[in-house]
Amino acid sequence: MSGWGKHNRAHRRGQLDFAGEADYCSHVSPTVFRDGPLVTRFGIWLAIEDEELFLDYDHFPWFQGATIAAVCAVEMPAKGHLYWPELDVDLELESIRRPEDFPLVAK
Repeated sequence: MSGWGKHNRAHRRGQLDFAGEADYCSHVSPTVFRDGPLVTRFGIWLAIEDEELFLDYDHFPWFQGATIAAVCAVEMPAKGHLYWPELDVDLELESIRRPEDFPLVAK
């Protein structure tokens, strides 16, 4: 089963509302990502190593309106650091885990 099985089960129970508007990325590094990013109308789910993280568009506005290809082109140039070259976005994993501790400085 895909790493997103937990989210699919939650969706069937009505706990998540993807409303049929979710896209999966299939071309990512399997050494870093368990599954490709899951892009929904609310944000992006990332399955990194043993962790699932959510980037909501309120805290991470750079991804709203981005193409699926641009979101899927994510790299991990260093441990704990993600980079989206097509969007020129750099994020530390800690800022995704606790976005309230890292206010936006640029839009």
